[in-house]
Amino acid sequence: MVLILLIATLFILPLILHAPQPESLREINTDNALQRAGSVSGTLLIGIALIATAAATFNAGGYDIAPQLQRLVALSPNAVIKQGRHYQIFSSALVHVNVVHLTGNLIMLALLSVYERRVGHGRFLMVFVVSALTSSLADLALLPDDAMSMGASGGICGLAAGFFLDHDEVTKPDWAKGLAGVLILVVFYSFAASLTVDGGIARVNWAAHIWGAVGGALYIRFIARRATERAT
Repeated sequence: MVLILLIATLFILPLILHAPQPESLREINTDNALQRAGSVSGTLLIGIALIATAAATFNAGGYDIAPQLQRLVALSPNAVIKQGRHYQIFSSALVHVNVVHLTGNLIMLALLSVYERRVGHGRFLMVFVVSALTSSLADLALLPDDAMSMGASGGICGLAAGFFLDHDEVTKPDWAKGLAGVLILVVFYSFAASLTVDGGIARVNWAAHIWGAVGGALYIRFIARRATERAT
């Protein structure tokens, strides 16, 4: 529990204390801590949910997930399809294998808070949710029946796609080229992640990362941006 509290502190404090400089040098940043927290409320909400889930599912030592809980909340095609545990489509995006897995995703989430500052917490949260669900559905279709998958990486890869692709007046060719670039980064991220876990490449769910990024990109291009255009 002490380790989880330390992780929570190291995740939350920098987000609240960091004060991005205004785009114009003539402006002065007068935001207080509450205003800064509000500008990254989506990031904080997701991060706190991930940390709270880790606290509830990790072993007493606080280093990795309890095996009996892993079978309940990690996504397994066999459990979802044959045993009716449909909640795993959602729960699997919140649970992590161990502290390293959790910390890596929290670092990426914190870095992507700059995307939330640009588009707002509503868009940010929707991109994460859509990407995480797309990732889970890809797992159901592609993983062996007895496999298990967990982690917020699919949603985070979708947020990365949003950071690069969610801009006004992006043409379809530029969007396609940008998505190709994002997928290259996701593959590199997946390979780097494989170096930090037991079992290496075999333990990293590459498809979940890729489909999470694709899901986020498609949502931004064909739903979120069009909704914004209709509103204006």
